[in-house]
Amino acid sequence: MSTVQITAASIEDAMIPSDIYANYNYGGSTGLGLGCGSPASRIFRFVMRLDETEIPDGVLTGFRVRMTRTSHANSQNGNTLEAYIIKSANDWVEGTTGGGAPESGACCWNYAKYTSQSWAGSAGCGTSGTDYDADASPPSFSYSSYTTGPDVPISIELDPAWPTAWRDGRDNEGILFKANDEVSSLTQIFFHSTEGTTPPYFEIDYASKIFMVSF
Repeated sequence: MSTVQITAASIEDAMIPSDIYANYNYGGSTGLGLGCGSPASRIFRFVMRLDETEIPDGVLTGFRVRMTRTSHANSQNGNTLEAYIIKSANDWVEGTTGGGAPESGACCWNYAKYTSQSWAGSAGCGTSGTDYDADASPPSFSYSSYTTGPDVPISIELDPAWPTAWRDGRDNEGILFKANDEVSSLTQIFFHSTEGTTPPYFEIDYASKIFMVSF
């Protein structure tokens, strides 16, 4: 068994917040928000995609993303992060803006590509079965409330069938990360791939193919 690491240089990611930020691109931000803000109607999700050319051959037996949860001066409620594979109708673009403004052709809450392509189902890449694969038991990670303190590394076990499908020809639109509770739990922040110290990265476990030769 071997493991390959796909680093931040081969990852695209962007936060997609709603409300007054619904047309703003965060592809160049250093943070990835999750949950809800103030007011509670302000929702934060993020999308992430790896370079499928770095997915190894062979049988993929494990797939995980490692991220770092940042510290906050204010208390943040616990929540459960859920991950869903994004469907091919959503060809989103990361963008380069650090928030505060729209970016033509880049993703945001209202658009996969502002303003030329909306999300296939609804804003925020939000419709199960249309924007992302329906999954009654998605890969998830539960975490407790958190205040100021050291940044916390987390590891989320994902489905190795996802990178297998991307490597073998399925359109790679990456992963949607959203909170199970988008009403009462305040936003958590994870470091973005542009953050130089502790950016996210993927790990893929695989077994090399064994060829049988008959004589």
